[in-house]
Amino acid sequence: MKFNRLANEGNPIVVMLTGSFWPEECLDYIYSRTKDYYIIVPTYNGHYKDSKDFTTRQNEASEIKKYLQQLGIERIHMIYGQSMGTEIGMELYR
Repeated sequence: MKFNRLANEGNPIVVMLTGSFWPEECLDYIYSRTKDYYIIVPTYNGHYKDSKDFTTRQNEASEIKKYLQQLGIERIHMIYGQSMGTEIGMELYR
């Protein structure tokens, strides 16, 4: 899994979980929102060249949790999920 951090540290953290096959080119739009938020957008396994296979939403959520822990993030302002991202977000919430 790859993680895109559109960081404006000190601002509220938003984890944006996209739907399947969301193109990274859409990050340009999200960049325009970084003045107000610290946005983290994962690119799921199986959704980019040379990545591991996507197996389950539980595994994706586990990788996201580990990544947030590595960054020392203990509090998230909002988890936004779209389509499959909503399912992964529910796994994060558990």
